[in-house]
Amino acid sequence: MRQRLVIIEKMRTCNMRNGGPFTRSTSHGTGPRMKRLHIRGLVRIADRTRLALASPVSSLEATQLREHALDAIRTVDAIVAKHGHRVEQLPTPTRNAYRYLIGINWASVQPDAACTVKQPKRGEIRFTGLSSFFDGLLHELGGLEPKADTQASFEAIRRTAERLTGSLTKDAMDKSQLTLESRGILSWLAFFGRRENFDRLVSAIRHTRSALAAAFEQHRSFHLPVAVHFRPMKGLYRVRRSRDATVARFPTPMISFDAEGLAHLAALICGDTGARRPILERMASRAYQAMLAELEDPASGVRSVGAFHDLDAAFQRVTSAYFASGMAKPRLVWSRRITSCKFGHYDPVRDELMVSATLDSRDVPSYVIDFVVYHELLHKKHGATWQNGRQAVHTSAFRGDERCFAEYAAAEETLKQLAKRLAS
Repeated sequence: MRQRLVIIEKMRTCNMRNGGPFTRSTSHGTGPRMKRLHIRGLVRIADRTRLALASPVSSLEATQLREHALDAIRTVDAIVAKHGHRVEQLPTPTRNAYRYLIGINWASVQPDAACTVKQPKRGEIRFTGLSSFFDGLLHELGGLEPKADTQASFEAIRRTAERLTGSLTKDAMDKSQLTLESRGILSWLAFFGRRENFDRLVSAIRHTRSALAAAFEQHRSFHLPVAVHFRPMKGLYRVRRSRDATVARFPTPMISFDAEGLAHLAALICGDTGARRPILERMASRAYQAMLAELEDPASGVRSVGAFHDLDAAFQRVTSAYFASGMAKPRLVWSRRITSCKFGHYDPVRDELMVSATLDSRDVPSYVIDFVVYHELLHKKHGATWQNGRQAVHTSAFRGDERCFAEYAAAEETLKQLAKRLAS
């Protein structure tokens, strides 16, 4: 690990209501005021440990990882004991990270003799200051007036993309070694460092601001003016409201939306759930997918091999047994975080199948991984139907196929007990 993370303890005042577990403080709380313990840094330690173990490690790296993980566990134990708390009372992300670290079987970690030179691994390299620069750039572009001069912004994008790419080349590195955030920003800068793409971005921002402003004038929950950011992100949109402005964020390929598509976006933000279907249809269009493919290199930084389980191997087992090896392989990825309830997800826009890093454990049987992969592949097979403007994905046909999995009952029970344990 290139950087040693520091664990910081912090107490927050919360209410305990009806003798139940600690909860976040609310203005309506009537129970006694209690102190809830928050420990910062442990989640990052667990994430970095998991990512490091997913790659070949040298004997020295394996020893350092083990010492760092055990030190983190001892530190947390001491903090918890100091405040008279239990690990079970920690916030869920911290509790999950602790359980992951304490569950690692270090005896099963086999160092790779070929790893003699310490090289940066996937997701380790970050361009310092890039995030702040990017946010400032989006703020500048997102609030532009129709006749504002954009030349300075374009030159800043082009020069920054060239400088960062040159830095990677000079140090004999590739984008896969960058953090997900830095990688996404660099791809964005390289794409809009071409004049025709940049002009299209400025035009999309202008038209989207106009569509949102027209909708928000009729909706009291949003305040004008509105700023628009097209940036690397998942989902359909995110909106941040304040007393004197609204900032709306959208996935970059949405610059391909036509006027009707932008109107649907504005309607969905204002509460019209019927607008969701036409938006998803546009996201499945060739224009959107072509831009998404150019912005996101499918092979860049994607690792399907975990510390204990291999998603590629699970995919091969599942497709051979249930799809006659006829299922097109999606992008297989482990989640970036250790989750507590969502164990898998299929994204049809990106053709990406995600499995929760929580399941990348020696205590989770391989058939459970296969079942989650099978479940998500069924989403790819069946797609989604629409009922009263809402998506229906777990249809009767879907459930029927799901029960064809050989170890369906055992896998369901394992996931049920795991979710119960994580939520307890």
